Amino acid sequence: MFNFAFDKFSGYIINKLTFTTLFIFVFISITPFYSFAEEIKIGFVNTDRVLKESNPAKSSQKKIEIEFKKRDEELQKLSLSLRSQIEKFDKESLVISENDKIHLQRNLNNLDVDLQRKRREFQEDFNRRRNEEFSSVISMINESIKNIAEQDGFDLILQDAIAVNPRIDITDQVISSLNK
Repeated sequence: MFNFAFDKFSGYIINKLTFTTLFIFVFISITPFYSFAEEIKIGFVNTDRVLKESNPAKSSQKKIEIEFKKRDEELQKLSLSLRSQIEKFDKESLVISENDKIHLQRNLNNLDVDLQRKRREFQEDFNRRRNEEFSSVISMINESIKNIAEQDGFDLILQDAIAVNPRIDITDQVISSLNK
């Protein structure tokens, strides 16, 4: 019984070794053909950097900030008003009646709920508008990358990578193309 298990195990190892040897042989025999192939030209673009440093992205960011500045200031005023009313309530809570205290607490709670709702709406509107605005900027970036790829003969351009050799980084070229 032990001998049968050993034979089965040794057959498994022989099959594995045969497969590995065959794989190595095929790999080695094909490798020289790839050395004759054309060299592949690869580039990399740091999209985050382009979105921070290019003129179209900066102007879109300014446009959004101007558009939402008034609402943001109103929210800040409401927040300060609520904070001052809470401080006032805390000071006066010792001297006012229980009914007045309950009434003021409800008002403060309502103001807080209203403020939170307005902040949430503001954030949703801001994000939606930013996405709309930056989608056109991203289209411009992609068009610029395609133009550079065609002009300079790139076979592949990557966006977002974990590690990149600076010699293939064309981010500066994309930024300067967008800033024209």
